[in-house]
Amino acid sequence: MGRVRQSSAAQRRHAAAMRRDGALSRLSSITAAVGVATIVAVGALGVYVGKALPGHHAGSTTSGTTAASGNSGQGASASSSQSALNPPSTATQSAPAPAPVTSGSS
Repeated sequence: MGRVRQSSAAQRRHAAAMRRDGALSRLSSITAAVGVATIVAVGALGVYVGKALPGHHAGSTTSGTTAASGNSGQGASASSSQSALNPPSTATQSAPAPAPVTSGSS
């Protein structure tokens, strides 16, 4: 049987340094990918929320048609702007009245 050759301390340090450098390189690339993905996700979410805000989907046709038709009356302008608004999706509910405040003296 042959003897198993033991590596020297310098060879062990070199191998450990190579493993460390490889792990740090992989970690650096993972961190960069997470950073880029975060920036892309925030940008996409910003565009989505920007388009989802009320009023962004309605066109500016009401101001254009009012000006083009020559109507300068307040009633015509108010009625055309009312038709462009969307009603609420649920009925409004009133809050219960607060309890009356009484003092300690009678």
